[in-house]
Amino acid sequence: MTELDTIIHESADRGQNDAVPTAMGAAVAKAAKSKISTKLDVIVETYAQMFAHGQRTPILRRPD
Repeated sequence: MTELDTIIHESADRGQNDAVPTAMGAAVAKAAKSKISTKLDVIVETYAQMFAHGQRTPILRRPD
């Protein structure tokens, strides 16, 4: 083989196999989880403060 043939055959990888779909899906799921947990944390903390200071009481069952 000539030097040109060696270069052509060795550099056949064009990056078409670089992206792994499962890793991409995991990254999207992780980003969504982070955003959702950030929003929910504020809501949970607000309710926790309301219960802690007696502004709201938890309802354990329906009234008779």
